[in-house]
Amino acid sequence: MRTVIYIFLISLLTHRLWSQDECEKSITLGYIPLEQNYKMPLKDNTTFNVTFYDNYIYRVAFCSKHKDSFYWTLYDMNDNVLFSNKYYNNAIYWDFTFQNTIECKVVIETKDKSPPLNSHINLFIGYKHL
Repeated sequence: MRTVIYIFLISLLTHRLWSQDECEKSITLGYIPLEQNYKMPLKDNTTFNVTFYDNYIYRVAFCSKHKDSFYWTLYDMNDNVLFSNKYYNNAIYWDFTFQNTIECKVVIETKDKSPPLNSHINLFIGYKHL
């Protein structure tokens, strides 16, 4: 019984680290990771706000074991679409540059009406100077 528990704990830890490492690799080359990383449940229409400042290049990276189960879209506060990965082969990361400081919202939409139970998405944001 102990062996089963140990294997379960190791696989759980390994999956968490794999998912986090995958995102971190997307932003570590030349980008400074933000201190705050977001972890959210994979459910339909998860929304959160983020501020992007001018004179920086931002890389936004989403990772999940179920990365083909969702789309993510970046909107300005007037609900204009700035980017959606559904038009770019479900890209897990994308780079953005803004001419002015801008408040945005990111909306995650699941492709299936019932995403896998206990699934989550990790979001990492990195930046560098222009």
